[in-house]
Amino acid sequence: MMKRCELDVDGGCVAYWIRRGKTAQWAIFLHGGGAGHESFVGQYDLFDEDWNLLLPDLRGSGQSGMKDKKPDFDDIVGDLAQIAQRHNICGAVVLGHSFGAAVAQELAFRHPDVARTLVLMGAYNHHRAFGRGLMDGVRVALTKAILKAAPWSLVAGLFARISTRDKPLRAYLRKSLIETGKENWESMGLSAFRNMHAVDRYEHPLPTLLIRGEFESPDFLDRIYADMRKVNSDTQVAVIAGAGHLAPQEKPAETNRVIAEFLDIPVQGAWAIGFEEAFRRLCSSAHGS
Repeated sequence: MMKRCELDVDGGCVAYWIRRGKTAQWAIFLHGGGAGHESFVGQYDLFDEDWNLLLPDLRGSGQSGMKDKKPDFDDIVGDLAQIAQRHNICGAVVLGHSFGAAVAQELAFRHPDVARTLVLMGAYNHHRAFGRGLMDGVRVALTKAILKAAPWSLVAGLFARISTRDKPLRAYLRKSLIETGKENWESMGLSAFRNMHAVDRYEHPLPTLLIRGEFESPDFLDRIYADMRKVNSDTQVAVIAGAGHLAPQEKPAETNRVIAEFLDIPVQGAWAIGFEEAFRRLCSSAHGS
């Protein structure tokens, strides 16, 4: 049973959901920009009744709307640290997708007691210097120009189209992005870019699994993952066949299998659900759990 909780913060409140388990083990799920906690619905059952689960709607997303303040990357990491302290969470498995993967990397870096293992899906390397190269500046300038010139509904549809080949998932992501809003999405993304910093060596490298979809910018992400493995040799890479950027939703059974193998937990029965069941759960729980 998921219990909805709230953390009061400057500018609003952060909604999050907890499922209590029988042990002190925790798994934390951090969703992508513009999505919500329900985007991991296909992974809930991967962790049996021994595990505690934490699923927040990050600032500016889902039920964590900000009234008086735009969502900022530093604040989002701080929110999670407060929630972890409130519920005595330490040594957790932290699973992050896209923007949530960047948050996971920084949470583990700033608060090493909170995380013991990282599972990063569709991730970029948050721990590298940003803004010094031509391509970084072009990327930010192009993003700002698109957001300024095009209607948000059109941009949301474009991002949904390049994220997945699956039409129902495109519709879900487009709807979630529109509900998040252009200003919130822009603030989350650009503040994350500003926060990026180089890490040449981790004092305590965490076991890390990097997951990407087969069709998700393979050359680009393979280079990123190669650089990440140079800094942390305790890193594995898995490619989900037939998936794009939304591998956990597009191919939940295969995604769950590689996560379970990495964490050395069993895969059985209902844990290996197919896309149809995962998407049914996703649609039924979206913004209403």
